[in-house]
Amino acid sequence: MLLLLLESWRFDMMDSTVSPNIDALARRSSVFRNHLSSGNATPHGVFGLFYGIHPTYWAAVKANNASIDNPVLIDVLGGLGYSFGIFADSQFGRHKIKDAMFRGIPVHETFAGRSPDARDDDMTTQLIEYIDAEHRARRPFFGFAFYKSTHYSYTYPAGTGPFQPARELNIATVGNEQDPSAYLNDCRNSVYYTDSLIGRILRHLESTGLMGETIVIVTSDHGEEFNDNHAGWWGHTGNFARFQSQVPLVFYLPGRAPRRVDQMTAHIDVPTTLLEEVYGCGPPHDYSNGENLFALPAGPRAFVVSGYVNHAFVMGE
Repeated sequence: MLLLLLESWRFDMMDSTVSPNIDALARRSSVFRNHLSSGNATPHGVFGLFYGIHPTYWAAVKANNASIDNPVLIDVLGGLGYSFGIFADSQFGRHKIKDAMFRGIPVHETFAGRSPDARDDDMTTQLIEYIDAEHRARRPFFGFAFYKSTHYSYTYPAGTGPFQPARELNIATVGNEQDPSAYLNDCRNSVYYTDSLIGRILRHLESTGLMGETIVIVTSDHGEEFNDNHAGWWGHTGNFARFQSQVPLVFYLPGRAPRRVDQMTAHIDVPTTLLEEVYGCGPPHDYSNGENLFALPAGPRAFVVSGYVNHAFVMGE
């Protein structure tokens, strides 16, 4: 199984133009088009993906992680003999993600290169080498990669950005009057570059025959705002509008027919789905606030999105 995260990836930057490789995967997958992260900041967004419980629990989990040890998902995978390849250039130690989600599991954080895009390139190489090693050893694996190029200030190799004009954003000086188009193009270029790295992974899975037996999930920790509401908000961690909290979710499960889901879903549903649908755990509400993405309830749901200070409850629109 692979869980691939693009930092700060907006819900409207997943299409055949901005992310062609992920879009090609999406055509073979379940795509959730109204999907909420559990946070507008990295710790809360990653927390929901692994624990499957509301991000209001994050402070308690962080304070008691030595007793909790790891999320149910990690415990189940470990019990089934999975190896773990965790790759992230994102200070998971400082954010307490390492202790709360990967306790006792090595986190690979050293990559060659002076810029985030160069380090993401090396991270991709290391992840592919890890996949090959586990495949040769005939071990089931869980690979996690956290791509940093799409984080402000959006990096990609010089001369490779197809979206022009592109201008580097300076959050400290930008105001409410600037046209965001050039800044959006800069961000789109970083997504386009990161998508090319994910394309390398997908092509490798195809060439080795692993695509037919590997779950691939592609999403983000949170979104990114470019003054979309004309209220002077840029970046993330600022508010809970959909531009900061809504993200793409592509869920490739071998053997399942592709589909498009417009019903609102959330990060807490991802581990719930894996545990119930793939690994036979249940009932899910014994360990999760989420729902099975392949058996969503018909009625309305309330969702929680957290930031560093506040929490928001999302119901309907």
